[in-house]
Amino acid sequence: MEKEEIIKEYEKSKKDIEDLLKLDPEKRKDGFMERIRSLDEDDEVYEYFVDTLSYKRIDKIHAYCNDFMKCGSKTAVRRNHDYPGVVLTTADS
Repeated sequence: MEKEEIIKEYEKSKKDIEDLLKLDPEKRKDGFMERIRSLDEDDEVYEYFVDTLSYKRIDKIHAYCNDFMKCGSKTAVRRNHDYPGVVLTTADS
């Protein structure tokens, strides 16, 4: 992309986010999910990640994305958090 195109896309994204933040939480989540679904449609890993987000409340999505970004595929690090429910441990984990 040319510099002008990047700036234009950034400004559009910034405006979209500002508009989303003005909505009530449920509509905000719908708008957010629509926006991230539009980013990539052909990557099954991305689709799985987006599907995972769809089950979370909007107030939990940011924290989840932040943890995912920090930990990436280091599952041992992600498992250090307290999770509600039962934790199953297998010999290969």
